[in-house]
Amino acid sequence: MGKVGCKRWRFHNSAVKLESNPADTNSETEKADVGPVNMENNSKNLPQKTKKQKFQDRKQYWKNQINSICTQKLQAKEMLLKKIQRKQMKNTPVVGDLTDMKDSLPTFTTKKETAEEKPLPYKPPVKLKSRRKEMLENINLFKQVLSHPVFKQNPGSAITEHLQNKVEHMNSC
Repeated sequence: MGKVGCKRWRFHNSAVKLESNPADTNSETEKADVGPVNMENNSKNLPQKTKKQKFQDRKQYWKNQINSICTQKLQAKEMLLKKIQRKQMKNTPVVGDLTDMKDSLPTFTTKKETAEEKPLPYKPPVKLKSRRKEMLENINLFKQVLSHPVFKQNPGSAITEHLQNKVEHMNSC
């Protein structure tokens, strides 16, 4: 079954074409031949961007806009803070404004930053076999402590004595 069109068009008259005023084809061709066509500006000659590239361009554009706004805000804040600090420094009667001298001194923050940025040495994960071995050793040690006669008599004093001995041993080394 075909499409069912709108029935209103049947009630309207079609446009009347007058033969007394035909289209002037010569004038149109003359207008087109007025000057040379610049093919360099034609959009068909430009390499078209893919959808992904367009998306990346838009994303980069918005990132640049946001970054510029953020940097402007930060600069405005810094300027405001510097103004406030200068006013406070000028108000101090004895010291005065030493910010210029402070700015001229070299900064050593780069050395501190490099020291903090050292990565920790790589430690491989403990294997299951070694974890089991260590756990069994700890269980045996705990059983020995529980069966020790001094610990059975007074566990609190045995623990404190052990800790004191451990601290003395650490201090002597």
